[in-house]
Amino acid sequence: MKNQNCIAIITARGGSKRIPNKNLIKINGLSLVGHTLKAAADAKLFSQIILSSDSDLILNEVKKFKNVIALKRNSKLASDTAKSMDVVLEILNHPDFKSAESVCLLQPTSPLRTAKHIRDCWNLFQSTGASAAVSAGPIVSNPFHMVYQQTQHGQHRVEPVLESNIFSFRTQDTPEIFALNGAIYFATVKKLKKDRSFIGKDALIYKMNLRDSLDIDEPTDLKLARKLL
Repeated sequence: MKNQNCIAIITARGGSKRIPNKNLIKINGLSLVGHTLKAAADAKLFSQIILSSDSDLILNEVKKFKNVIALKRNSKLASDTAKSMDVVLEILNHPDFKSAESVCLLQPTSPLRTAKHIRDCWNLFQSTGASAAVSAGPIVSNPFHMVYQQTQHGQHRVEPVLESNIFSFRTQDTPEIFALNGAIYFATVKKLKKDRSFIGKDALIYKMNLRDSLDIDEPTDLKLARKLL
């Protein structure tokens, strides 16, 4: 691990429209940010763990953990349109973190992601020599069997979502498909600076089950997380 010099970045904005102060809401005594900080610390993989936020209240969460860096985000990267990748790249260009060779992005909205998940994803990433490894969960409906209705000049027709003849595919013949669950993203710094993406060539999927892939987006997700934890 020391040779890789991998850092963890946890991104947590203060604003949230659907669930106010979402990242500070507690489940089993720990905030969503706290669950992610604990998982990162317990993984015992990272040379540095960085919490990036525009909120002082969120940054105060680092006081509950050892050796975590609180990094105040500038206002430009705290807007609704700001992307996590922009935050990650800004941190990687910071003088204090320029020696990092690989990075792990962890989002607080995945409270069922554990230290074991992080270690397992890291082992997949490191042992294969991949440029990236991202966590993903199973999907409910196969997109090879999805359609939409197109209306033009008063005429209606059904079209496949993917450019294929859906009736030529049996379910067992379609590729195994997953949905990114936002829990874990590993990549080499070289890849991120070149591609600005965790996916693409030489990237691998780390498979998680449906339960642990839960992403907190709506109030009902919080209720489910509390029940599961």
